[in-house]
Amino acid sequence: MLAADRIQHFLAAIVPNQASPTPEPNPGEVMPLVGYSPFWLVLGIAILALIAAFYVLVLLFTAGRTKPTKMKAKTEPPVDLEKLQHEGYSKIAQIETASMNGTLDPKAAHEQLSAVVREYVAEATGIPADHMTLSDLRRTELRGTTRAVEQFYPAVFGAEPQQDLGKSIHMAREVLAGWR
Repeated sequence: MLAADRIQHFLAAIVPNQASPTPEPNPGEVMPLVGYSPFWLVLGIAILALIAAFYVLVLLFTAGRTKPTKMKAKTEPPVDLEKLQHEGYSKIAQIETASMNGTLDPKAAHEQLSAVVREYVAEATGIPADHMTLSDLRRTELRGTTRAVEQFYPAVFGAEPQQDLGKSIHMAREVLAGWR
């Protein structure tokens, strides 16, 4: 017995055909309507009703859980901008001194200036400027910081630094002075 015959035999045993068999048509006559069991219609409607009931139950049980819970606001200590500026100016002075002594090449100096400016802005504003790309910075309201980082980028990522280190140091100091 083939697999298809077995399946047909199994289905016939489960769902008996309640419709009368279709008689063979005489040649030249119109075929009569075929009678189908109403079992399939009832089964289809029952399945659709179960699916609809499932969605209604899911909505009923999850509707109450969408309320936001009250969270306690984190109170961070106020930022001491004066101390931050002093530390930033100190780091910039160290970078300037090291570059003048020749212990720090211009590329590394620009890289460190970028890090100092970004860390300062991140601490002063809470905006994670120290983890942002230049395109991310351009989408923020930090215009002075963005201009300074744009000044540092060619020297950091270029083959040869063509930027004036003195101008970059001045821009870094201006960013720190801009936050009061």
